[in-house]
Amino acid sequence: MKRTVFAAMVCACCLLGIPKNVLADDAVQTVLEEPSDGGEPSGPIDSNPDEPLLVPGKVTDLAVGYHDGGASAKLVWTESECASVYRIYRESESEGLVELGFTEHTAYVDDEIMEDTFYVYYVIPESDDGVQGEAASVKLVPAPHEVRGVKAVRKSEKQVLLKWNASKFAQKYFVYRKVKGGSYKKLEETEKTSFRDMGISSGKWYYYKIRAVNENGLKGKAKSVKVAPIPYVVKGIHMTGESEKRVLLEWNPSKFAQKYFVYRKVGGGSYKKLTETKRTAFRDKGVARGKRYCYKIVAVNENGGKGRKGTCLFHPVQAVNVAGQKYSYTQMEKDMKELTAIYSNYCRMTSIGKSAQGRALYDFAIGNPRAKKSLLVVCTLHAREYICSVVAMQQIEYYLRNYNKKIGGIKPKTLLSNMQIHYIVMANPDGTMISQTRNSRWKSNVNGVDLNRNFPAKRFKVGGNKGQEGYSGPYALSEPESRAIANFTKKLKGKQALAGVVNYHAMGQIVFGSCKSKAVSGDTSRMYNIARSLTGYSSSSGYKAATPPSGGGYREYVMYYVKAPSITIEMGTTTAPCSYWDYASAYRKNQYVVLKIANALK
Repeated sequence: MKRTVFAAMVCACCLLGIPKNVLADDAVQTVLEEPSDGGEPSGPIDSNPDEPLLVPGKVTDLAVGYHDGGASAKLVWTESECASVYRIYRESESEGLVELGFTEHTAYVDDEIMEDTFYVYYVIPESDDGVQGEAASVKLVPAPHEVRGVKAVRKSEKQVLLKWNASKFAQKYFVYRKVKGGSYKKLEETEKTSFRDMGISSGKWYYYKIRAVNENGLKGKAKSVKVAPIPYVVKGIHMTGESEKRVLLEWNPSKFAQKYFVYRKVGGGSYKKLTETKRTAFRDKGVARGKRYCYKIVAVNENGGKGRKGTCLFHPVQAVNVAGQKYSYTQMEKDMKELTAIYSNYCRMTSIGKSAQGRALYDFAIGNPRAKKSLLVVCTLHAREYICSVVAMQQIEYYLRNYNKKIGGIKPKTLLSNMQIHYIVMANPDGTMISQTRNSRWKSNVNGVDLNRNFPAKRFKVGGNKGQEGYSGPYALSEPESRAIANFTKKLKGKQALAGVVNYHAMGQIVFGSCKSKAVSGDTSRMYNIARSLTGYSSSSGYKAATPPSGGGYREYVMYYVKAPSITIEMGTTTAPCSYWDYASAYRKNQYVVLKIANALK
């Protein structure tokens, strides 16, 4: 009698999502043992034909995994009742369904797999009678690819946003984190390709690993990324107007910064990004005199995290505007600060001491602070002679504005690389305040001491009466102003090879240049001749004081104690305090005097 045995098999097409193959088209597979001679099937016949055949049970606990370093796949399962052998099939998109072979064991190794290929395996139990049970299936999903395109942005001090590209064969992703010096800890499992870490602290480096995981739990290669702390706010921003159309911005390095974004707005407009730079400097070549520019500099770390902005204002205008006869200490201080803001690399404003009433005595220096030589200009030792302060400030601004040009046949940048010019613009601020508010003829400091008679002399003789003018003080350098100036003069002599001192006084249009010291007489004469030639002022050879001065004068102190050449220039045509209309003429005549003297002594 002819006997046929049927066993059901699960269709793999649904699992793979591919066109059905011939084998998978049949919901039921007929298993026959064909006769070898073309006769009746010679399948196994029970001794009792009427006794039903036993069908093996479906295998359980079927699992598959990569084996031998990924070169093969190993299947394992639990033994099926009544099964003597197990037939193994494999299905893939490229090759369809193929029979691999059979085994009597509960394990099978497939060593003919291809990389990055999705397989479905079927295990069909078969009895000694050739009866097949129901097929069990399992999917072999390749290991996920390494996660790529990982980006980490520190959105704030306490938040990091991670993003990455989808990984082939990944079902989900494991996110790990560690702090610099620590060990990785698992933070999250997610099916998304992004993760926001809200649990970080400011000022710390964080390291993240992203690992793709497939549906079998197989993990791909981890990809790591480090996250820098948010950069510190940009500080130390300063500007130098290099020409009418160009300004150099510089700033201090910001901790954790990899680069900087520079923005600018003009007037009341909106900010526009000018550049990205890794340097701590940027040259804007598109400025115009008279316009107001606001700059914003933002430090950016290696992950794109931005720190708080640093800002500055650049307003290239004429800083020294003398609108009236009284040029005050307050206005001078304001003008100095504005000049240092506009020309920061070319000048320095520092205090060398304080007046009797506590006002800062400023040294306003232009040129290279590391220059080997120096020239000192001292103005307004006498309170009512503040025309000297006006002329000095106008000189300073003119030299700074034309720092990179040639003026009077001299390029300041070249000259001042090795010769720094120091200005004590207002040596007697307290007395100047008295002259401008209470007694216009006041000449002394607030203590009633004539500062130009308060310096050391070979025979310091106390003379005059405490008050408006003429008093030498009780002893040399009794006043804080004269002490500060004397100390600063000696400091320049010792540290920056003081080449000479120009003293500005008012009035009379006279130049004093006599000198009894052979050591400094040569350069004193050169300074004297330059001053007279440029200003057209008279020689002091015929000048004689009404009464011999008491105490000690500053010019004599410089020549005979400090041993540096020195001249005194008396400017102005009217009685001090000089008239407002006298200012323009005094400046015009003295415009190049200091620059030319510095050039002669360089």
